[in-house]
Amino acid sequence: MIVFDVGAHVGHYTLMAARLVGPKGHVFAFEAEPENYSLLVKNVELNGYRNVTCIQKAVANSAGSLTLIASSQGNDRHSLIEPSDLTGTKKITVPAISLDEFASSAGLRNVDVIKMDIEGAEPLALAGMASLMALSSRLSIVMEFAPEILRSGGTDPAQFLQRLTSLGLNLSPVERDIPKDLFRNNRFAEIVRYADVRGAINLLCSKDS
Repeated sequence: MIVFDVGAHVGHYTLMAARLVGPKGHVFAFEAEPENYSLLVKNVELNGYRNVTCIQKAVANSAGSLTLIASSQGNDRHSLIEPSDLTGTKKITVPAISLDEFASSAGLRNVDVIKMDIEGAEPLALAGMASLMALSSRLSIVMEFAPEILRSGGTDPAQFLQRLTSLGLNLSPVERDIPKDLFRNNRFAEIVRYADVRGAINLLCSKDS
């Protein structure tokens, strides 16, 4: 299996995925923030995984340079989306790439699993993976869904859920206590309210096929 860890942070899920896919599989871990990236690489090396490739780039809708807002409130809160309050943040320029461009350059025609946690920039990443979506018949995406951050980036959360389903993805909650019938019946407004109360929830998005 091929796994993309988009927003790999320091590698917690990268290492889990590397163990699960085994030596015949491969994990591509994307992390843009320099200090996090350094820890990611160190964690992969310390654990002896040779089936991981670390990429020091942000994932967006196209290649180029973008501004990353680095938060002092936690090294897991850096984002391409500018918050309403910039107190305690600093701006750094980072290279970016789309998943379509990366997959093409790496000779990959299929990906099995994408874990995506990029603090509200998920719509950007989704916009840059149309070809990969079309080619990957068994694709599953595990994605953080944080309505407030999406709104900060100019995305309506309910419309984003609608967009996911329009791409042929079946949505379900990772958290067990969220009613699954909300997702079976596409009750997007209620899903957004659940997520707003919690701050964020996690979605499993799987292709029909």
